[in-house]
Amino acid sequence: LAFLFLLLLFMETIADQQQYVFQEDKKTLTPEQRKNHPRKSIRDGFLQVGLFLYSRHPNYFAEQALWVVVFLFTVHGFYINYSCVGCILLILLFQGSMAFSESITLSKYPSYADYQATTSQCIPTSKRFRKPKSYKTEWNIFHFHYWYWYWYGRGFLIIIIVLVLVFLVVVDIAMYIDTH
Repeated sequence: LAFLFLLLLFMETIADQQQYVFQEDKKTLTPEQRKNHPRKSIRDGFLQVGLFLYSRHPNYFAEQALWVVVFLFTVHGFYINYSCVGCILLILLFQGSMAFSESITLSKYPSYADYQATTSQCIPTSKRFRKPKSYKTEWNIFHFHYWYWYWYGRGFLIIIIVLVLVFLVVVDIAMYIDTH
């Protein structure tokens, strides 16, 4: 767990640094220079390279995963302490923050919709697992791709965490009842 924590901390630091350097570069250019810039990210107005090639919010993913690891440090066997509440609330806060920041970015940069359509919101994925650019969402509930992309792009991590935590609470309660 300690190695995973350090890996996630490193990932968050790299993503934050990439975003900082990008924003600083963008600030030094006039709107006309941005329009004609050789880098696509500068022309579009938002970062799409580095870790942001794999996730629209790699720094948010790393931060949320860090807190899950911190919580996992406190779990001993099947006994659960209730520090999971803080972890869940933090993840929910990040989900709201991502939705808010994406709505702002989409209103400022119309090409962000293409980036949203082809890049995972939170969980970093390789190109092989990404949604194709031409993909259109079908509202047929029996269509595999609809469910897969709906959950995958919208906080699949939260669902898994909540299910694991519910399981741990149920096991904890069952063990408490069994011992009393």
